[in-house]
Amino acid sequence: LDYEEPKAGISPGGVDKLEALLEEVYLFEPLTWLEAAVFFLFAITEDPLNADDWAALARYRWEQYELTRSALSPIVSKLGAVEA
Repeated sequence: LDYEEPKAGISPGGVDKLEALLEEVYLFEPLTWLEAAVFFLFAITEDPLNADDWAALARYRWEQYELTRSALSPIVSKLGAVEA
């Protein structure tokens, strides 16, 4: 296999692409926390003997969702939805 080490530095337009990627990552971060919270809440129904552990994991993810959900505001406003 021919493998060439990447050149140091960022190509022209690379900074803009990187900034766009980071913007998208931060935009969807709240949804990753929300998905994890829902998963752990579901785990309680499947494994009630460990409900306290699952609940703690779900609570932490919910708290992280609440801390980051403002990133969804641009999407919510475009959809015309009402924020809580």
